[in-house]
Amino acid sequence: KKQKMSKPIPIPTFNKIKEENIFDLIEESTKVFESDYKTKWVKIPKKEDIIKFYREYVTPEKVSNIFKEDMGENSQTLDTFESNNARANYAILFGLMQFGSGYRKELHQALNGTGASKMITTGINKMTNELKTLNAKQLKAIELNKVLKWFYYDQKNNNCTKEDGIENIPKELQPLYFSIHEVLVSAGKACDILGYEDFYSILKKNAEGTNEKGQYIIEGNKIIKMLVNTIPAFDDRGTIGNKEVYLMKKVQLSLSEVCRIHTEFVFKDMARIGAIIDNVVPGVMLKAGVIQFKNKEDEANRIHFSWGGIETEYRLLGVYVINKLTELAKGAYNGAQCSYYLWRLGKHPEFRSFDRHYTKDTVFY
Repeated sequence: KKQKMSKPIPIPTFNKIKEENIFDLIEESTKVFESDYKTKWVKIPKKEDIIKFYREYVTPEKVSNIFKEDMGENSQTLDTFESNNARANYAILFGLMQFGSGYRKELHQALNGTGASKMITTGINKMTNELKTLNAKQLKAIELNKVLKWFYYDQKNNNCTKEDGIENIPKELQPLYFSIHEVLVSAGKACDILGYEDFYSILKKNAEGTNEKGQYIIEGNKIIKMLVNTIPAFDDRGTIGNKEVYLMKKVQLSLSEVCRIHTEFVFKDMARIGAIIDNVVPGVMLKAGVIQFKNKEDEANRIHFSWGGIETEYRLLGVYVINKLTELAKGAYNGAQCSYYLWRLGKHPEFRSFDRHYTKDTVFY
């Protein structure tokens, strides 16, 4: 009897962002924690708790150079590219494809210890080595069996084990691999919709000029809105109470990766690129005590969150804490740099042993 195929992870759709500044929308979203809204699941940390966390973990001396430092398992990005186009395309796709953390246990089991982060990074590297430029035409033409070749990565045997069909991988992993394929193709289609041949062209042709170093000066807010409005997997929003809130984890990660690995571009609003909140960063905050749940039952059940509700409130509180930390840093680093540092800290034994939450029904992280 033929096995019934799974479906991709559902991606919510929202109204397009128009004239608003995306960084203002994110900041405004966190103000829910300073309003008369009463949180349902999480405690709002006291100022002294945030200061204590800042002094212990994220002083400027520790964080400000993070983009130049090793990021561990998730920083095994390629060093050399065939062209500047390929480097920029890679940076944007690297952020876009960072999802699947809710499947990490199944991945560990199926791929001999390879988790979501390692699987995605290795897959993007393999894809880049084969396709070279990562332009829209190539992305649109990607077939599902190619996704399996690149991303179904066996750490023990150091090779890709599935090239012959998705029916041959565990059923519980099929939604993830369907989604990897869907999101890659959607990225190519988005470039077409916007009228560009690749992400490099989007960046370069929207530059406002160059600086004394010859770098193209770009408004990050403009690029984010272009990407979010055409690629649903970038449009990381949720709802708290009756209020729509903006988290925008992956698209801010993509811009940060452009800054980290592509020195041809500089964002004039780089200081405003903010919190990159997945499951690792709030997990570090929870382990350190700066974030807490209101009752023990919610903390016990936090391991398996569905998208929305408690999951949104928890992640948005992570954004709120990052914003407060950057205020304490007084411009020494931005929210993205703080997030990178805490993500790397989350891979240290002290924090890694603390089980983070799993959310399978999202492509936002």
